[in-house]
Amino acid sequence: MKSTFRSIILVALIAFLAVVPGFNAHAQDNCFGLKADDCALANGASSSANMAKLTSFVNGLHDHCQADGHR
Repeated sequence: MKSTFRSIILVALIAFLAVVPGFNAHAQDNCFGLKADDCALANGASSSANMAKLTSFVNGLHDHCQADGHR
């Protein structure tokens, strides 16, 4: 009984591993059905140029408190 169960599991694992390479990987820039304008907006928000413009809220709060004389 155990050997039959193990054989079934082994065959299922081999079949699964044979099928997995056939799946297509989706790249991060794939829009998954979004319209072109929405896709450009979503991809543009995470570009390296826009990410460099972001500042930390904590750093801004720290600088603001120091300017007001708070610790």
